[in-house]
Amino acid sequence: MSARTLKACRSCKALVDKEIQQCPICGNNSFSDEWEGMVILLNEKSELAEALGESKPWKYAINVK
Repeated sequence: MSARTLKACRSCKALVDKEIQQCPICGNNSFSDEWEGMVILLNEKSELAEALGESKPWKYAINVK
């Protein structure tokens, strides 16, 4: 999977395939093709998860435009 085939949820910044219509993390349906950086969260109890404010292991964009 290439980063070019992903889009970012405007609400929670989760990265999903372009074919997805609803965010599996927050349920939002507003996405952006313009995003920068990627964080892959593996442990929902990590300091990184806390810093990002995320609680589910997933791929997240660092910046969404």
